[in-house]
Amino acid sequence: MTRRPPKRREEIPEIDFTAQVWKEGATYVAYAPELDVSSCGDSVAEARARLREAVSLFLEECSRKGTLDAVFFCTLLFSGFKV
Repeated sequence: MTRRPPKRREEIPEIDFTAQVWKEGATYVAYAPELDVSSCGDSVAEARARLREAVSLFLEECSRKGTLDAVFFCTLLFSGFKV
C-alpha cells in the first residue's frame, strides 16, 4: 500500500470581512457576503461569533483543498477591485 503525502496547506492570513446581521423570527442571522458564508444564533453576539467560526472553518477547508487563492481572488472581485 502506498501513502500519498498530505496536500500542502496554504497559510491562512487574518482577514477583515463584512458581517451583516438581521433577525428572522427568534433567530439572528449573520452573513459574510464577500465569502458567501452565514451562520445564526439566539443573539447578535452569538450569531457574529458563530459566523467567525464558520468563516474560519471555510478558509481552513479552502486551504486544505488548495483553493484559498481562488477564494481571495473572487473576494477581491466582489469587493470592486479591478484586475
